[in-house]
Amino acid sequence: MELLISMDDFLVKEEGLTLRECLQVIDRGAVQLAIVVDSYGDLVGVLTDGDVRRALLSGATLDEGAPPFH
Repeated sequence: MELLISMDDFLVKEEGLTLRECLQVIDRGAVQLAIVVDSYGDLVGVLTDGDVRRALLSGATLDEGAPPFH
């Protein structure tokens, strides 16, 4: 059985990115991460479910901006 994964499932644009959007992207994929790109499609960083969880535990809300990228 061949596993086909589309990168589009993990991509999210940096501009105006919220924690809620990060979680939606992470939830769509099986690898539990979001690949953050800029308006040109260049890699900015990677967010994991742990990054979002730590931000929420630190008092952030789902509609706040995304945490710093790796």
